[in-house]
Amino acid sequence: MVCGAQNPESWHLTAYRKGDEVHCQYTFDKRHEGGPGLAHGGAVSAVCDDVLGHVLTLLGHAAVTRRLEVDFLKPVLLGEVHTLVGKVDHVDGRKTWLQLQALAPDGQPRFAARGLFIRVGLEHFLAGLTEAERAGAQAKIKEWRERGEDVAAW
Repeated sequence: MVCGAQNPESWHLTAYRKGDEVHCQYTFDKRHEGGPGLAHGGAVSAVCDDVLGHVLTLLGHAAVTRRLEVDFLKPVLLGEVHTLVGKVDHVDGRKTWLQLQALAPDGQPRFAARGLFIRVGLEHFLAGLTEAERAGAQAKIKEWRERGEDVAAW
């Protein structure tokens, strides 16, 4: 729904690294409307989850969301460009806590999030694939391992 370059329904959220943080600019539009002119809380939460997922790439972790808390500080207006900044709070074994803040164009915080993510192996993500998709994914994992990437730790 939110991510995936091959998904025509994707919201095409693009994040980039800036030091130890992930930054993203996102504008909620009519697809995300809850109340008149406002982003639905579920849409805001989905974007938070996706941006925090990008933070995991800084660590090289494959992980799943265990808990996501979103604080809606002010109404999230449709059509405004929001700047989202995500970063690592702390890591404890397989548990990774991440945080995010979203600012409106005037620099005021609109919403914030905190999430707990649990590290899993890449194989976790193969369970729902068809045989052909699974074979392609396994070939990619093999390629990464042959290059020396520590995909078992992901």
